[in-house]
Amino acid sequence: MEKVNQPILIAQKSKGYVAMMVASSLLLILALVFFSFLYQGSLERVVQSICFVLWIVFFVYNTFIILLPKNLIYATEKSFVIIGFGNKEQIIPFDQIIEVRQRNTRARSIQYSFGSIIIITPNLRVRVSAIAEVDRVKSKMVELISTYKVKSASL
Repeated sequence: MEKVNQPILIAQKSKGYVAMMVASSLLLILALVFFSFLYQGSLERVVQSICFVLWIVFFVYNTFIILLPKNLIYATEKSFVIIGFGNKEQIIPFDQIIEVRQRNTRARSIQYSFGSIIIITPNLRVRVSAIAEVDRVKSKMVELISTYKVKSASL
C-alpha cells in the first residue's frame, strides 16, 4: 500500500493578535465614554460619532479575525493551501510563487511575535493575517519552496 503524504501545518492564528485587537476595541469604547464627558457642546456629537465609527470598524475586523480558523496555512507536496474565512481553501502552487514576505507586529506585553505573510505570484497577491511566530513561518515556507524547486529542477 502506498503512503499518502499528509498536509504539513505551517501557520496558526495568533492568540496574542486576537487579544490585542479585542483590547483595542475596548479602549475605543472607553474613549467614546471619556469624550462624551469631556466635550460639552457642539463638538460632543462629532467626537462621539468619530469614536463610534472607529469602534464599528474595529468590531467588524475583530469579528473577522476571531472567526478565522485556527490553522491558516498548510503545505502539500506541490503547493500551499490557505484556509480563509468560512474554511474556504485557496491553493497556490510552489512553482508560481515569486516571493514570500512577512510583516511583523510586536507588542511589549505579548511574549511572541505575530504578523502577516504575503505570498506574491505573477497574477495574485495573497495576505494571510494574524499569524503566530511569523518569522518561523516565513523561513519554513521559503525552505519548502526551495526544496520543491531543487527537486523539480533535477527531474
